[in-house]
Amino acid sequence: MKFRPGGNAVQILVGLAVASPLAFVWPLFAWVLLAAAVALGVAAIVDLRRVRPLMNRVTVRRAMPAIIGRAAPLEVQLTIHNGNDVPIRGEVRDQHPRSATPRLVVFHIG
Repeated sequence: MKFRPGGNAVQILVGLAVASPLAFVWPLFAWVLLAAAVALGVAAIVDLRRVRPLMNRVTVRRAMPAIIGRAAPLEVQLTIHNGNDVPIRGEVRDQHPRSATPRLVVFHIG
């Protein structure tokens, strides 16, 4: 499993990048940007440390038929089991072989 930054983190980073030219007009704003970037980094590390132990108890199983016919639909079943006491919300991305259409399927959980 891979951890990727969430939508809120990406939006904050884009906001910081868009606001960064203000540091040339108001030099004190550079310190505000630096403080915001450090706070975002600390929040990401804290979040990762909280999520990583939870992810050790999440299992994903893929079931596919043993024989697949040509020009027949391929039915793939993903089973996600959460062995934690707390609910988990996230996104599952399943990448199919190059010849499949569509190649990437995204499911939202929670």
